[in-house]
Amino acid sequence: MRLQFFPLLIGCLFTTALSGQCLIDLGADTTYCESGTQPYYLGENAIILDGLAPFTYSWSCYYVGITGIVHTASDFLNDTTLAIPIIEQFVEGELLYTLTVTDADGATCSDEIIVSYYPFFNTLEVKFDYISSFDTVNLYSSIVGGTAPYVYLWTPDYAISDPTVLNPLVSPDENTNYYLTLTDSKGCNAYDIYFIYVYPVDIKNLATTQNLQVVPNPVYNQSIITLPESNSGNYYVEIINQSGQIIQEINSTSNKINFSTYQIPAGIYHICYVDEHNIKYSAQIVCSGN
Repeated sequence: MRLQFFPLLIGCLFTTALSGQCLIDLGADTTYCESGTQPYYLGENAIILDGLAPFTYSWSCYYVGITGIVHTASDFLNDTTLAIPIIEQFVEGELLYTLTVTDADGATCSDEIIVSYYPFFNTLEVKFDYISSFDTVNLYSSIVGGTAPYVYLWTPDYAISDPTVLNPLVSPDENTNYYLTLTDSKGCNAYDIYFIYVYPVDIKNLATTQNLQVVPNPVYNQSIITLPESNSGNYYVEIINQSGQIIQEINSTSNKINFSTYQIPAGIYHICYVDEHNIKYSAQIVCSGN
C-alpha cells in the first residue's frame, strides 16, 4: 500500500450528540509508525457502552490542505461506514477523527480520536569512511523526521566512544559496519548504517594522493578516469580492493580511460596510475555492483 502524505495540519469536525443510552469510547489518541505494507486500522479500541444493536457508523474529519483544498474522511479511509476502517492516506502531523454511531432506536453518540503520524526520512547517501587501523572518525546519520526527543543505539558496541549518542567516535582495527537504531518519543523506529573500511598495512598509503578524477563516483555502471596531466608513453591503471589485491589492470596511452564495473562486486576500491612500476596518482571510488 502506497501512502500519500499531506503536509501541515488541520481542523476537524467535532459533533457530539447523545440520545437515549447510546455511549461510545474510542480510547486513547493514537500514533502510527511506518510499517511497510501493514494495514493501519482506525478505531480498533472502540467500545460501545450502551445502545440497541444493530449499529451504523459514520467517520468524519475536515482537513484543509496547503493549497486550500478541503479533504474529508473519505479521502483518508477505505470506507467511512465501517466500525474499524483502514487508513489509506495520512496527514503528516495530527488529524482528529470523529465517529458517530446510530443504534437501532435512532439514538446517536460520538467520540473523537487524534491520529498522529510523523514519518522518518532518510537520504540516499551511502555513509562510509576509509581509515588506517585505530584511526578515529565520527559517525553520523542522515535520518530526519519523527518526534523528538530521540534515543540512539549503535551496534556493534566495538571500538566506539558511546553507542547511545548520535555522533560517537569509532576507531576499529578491522572493517566494521555500524548500525543505528533511532527511536523517537512515540516509540517509532528508524534505521541507518555507516561503513568503516580499514586500510590493510600494505595499501594504507594509497589514500595520501587523490589526483585522479573519476566521474561519476560512486560508479554505477561506467565512469571516466582522467589523469591530471597529459600522458606520454604507455601506462596502466590498477583497481585494488580492500585487501590490497589487484583485481583489474587497464593499459592505455590516453589520459582518459573508460572504466566499467562489470563483474566488480559492490564496495570501495583504489584506482592507481602506474608508470614504470611507480604509483604516480590514485583515487578512491565506490562501486555499486551489478
